[in-house]
Amino acid sequence: MRSSFSLAKAVGVEAIEVRNDIIDREFADGTEAAKLRTVLSTAGLGLASINALQRFNDWDRNRAEEALTLVRYAAPLARQGIVLLSCN
Repeated sequence: MRSSFSLAKAVGVEAIEVRNDIIDREFADGTEAAKLRTVLSTAGLGLASINALQRFNDWDRNRAEEALTLVRYAAPLARQGIVLLSCN
């Protein structure tokens, strides 16, 4: 994965955030949750949250599908938090 995980650990970071809106990075690039879990464990890092379900208060079928995708990704990572961003 990325050397930034090693850098994060070296500077005292304990957990990282996975984002679903950054192309060519975990989650958005199709990295399986089990692989990410292994990489984080090897680097000695935890996962703070998965960011984000955009416009969660503008609920429709697409938002529901996106929410399920995030939950399914979070489950094997034992994550309790998915960031919800409202539409203002």
